Amino acid sequence: MRQVFNRIIPVVLLSLLTASFSACGLQKSQHEKSSDTLIPEITGTVDLAITTEAVTDLEPSEANHGIIWQYDNGLLTVSGTGAMVYTYMDDTKGEVSVRPWEEYKNSITEIIIENGVESITRFAFAYHENLKRVTLPDSIKIIDGHAFRYCTSLEEINIPESVEEIGEAAFFWCENLRSVYLPEGIKSIGKDAFFWCKKIEHANIPSTVTYLGDCAFTSCTSLKTLTVQGGVQSIGDYTFEDCRNLTSVKICEGVKSIGNQAFEDCFLLTDINLPETLENIGDWAFYQCKSLKSVTIPSSVTAIGKGAFIFCESLEEVTLQNDEEAVSIGGAAFPDNCSVNYTGKLLPK
Repeated sequence: MRQVFNRIIPVVLLSLLTASFSACGLQKSQHEKSSDTLIPEITGTVDLAITTEAVTDLEPSEANHGIIWQYDNGLLTVSGTGAMVYTYMDDTKGEVSVRPWEEYKNSITEIIIENGVESITRFAFAYHENLKRVTLPDSIKIIDGHAFRYCTSLEEINIPESVEEIGEAAFFWCENLRSVYLPEGIKSIGKDAFFWCKKIEHANIPSTVTYLGDCAFTSCTSLKTLTVQGGVQSIGDYTFEDCRNLTSVKICEGVKSIGNQAFEDCFLLTDINLPETLENIGDWAFYQCKSLKSVTIPSSVTAIGKGAFIFCESLEEVTLQNDEEAVSIGGAAFPDNCSVNYTGKLLPK
């Protein structure tokens, strides 16, 4: 069956808006990740009979960019030229247009997007819970927000070098996604992009990335090693919170700020490399990194937030290399049992 996306244009009101939810902005006591609260369902009443209209004789139009689809025994193939523009969710109006393959959603196990398609629109494949494999072409530039949200069986996806943007919550709660290669060329990784992708073991944020959103890798509980290249100037709040098996972090020259609670509850973190460009370490940035034994804070750092290293129970030594100007240090930034060697203001009592 083939359908042209632009022919599918009914809009229905949702009784409940789907919204990305994470630990961002919550107090520590509220950091519970219950599936009941994190995974709202897209609800509403739609007439799916419209998806059976025969349209094989239609010419591609400027509006639909010639994007067509075909479903066959678990395989969804999307082809054509241009951007997917048929579907969206308007969080302010509570409206969603119908995905033309909606009736096959629970049967789709593989998606192949052919060369010529330039973007994957918002919520395009969200909640396809039996989807295991996705193949993307070199023509793809944008993976928009929530595109693969809650695809809980997804194991494999190739992200080609043509991709420039991974949107908000694009792979939110893809809990069986084992590996993601982020190629040079990506410029933006949105908020919650890989939230709760708990089987990813390694991550390298390429030098072309200039925006790394809050909670981008929160609760990637199998993540072991991490490198953040210097294109990112700011690591957002909670970005790597609850990556409880993370042991090694390398933050390259160029990064200026580490956000609040960015590495909170990284219990096994033993090695952290901070660059000479770093200026600010946020509140509770390394809260409860229980295995961290020593840390050297470069001379470029002028502000360390409250509780930045609190409850790092193995932390024995902190060295601050700032020998020119005082460092502003928040209350209870370091545990009482560690030795702090620095040049600058005295620690608050």
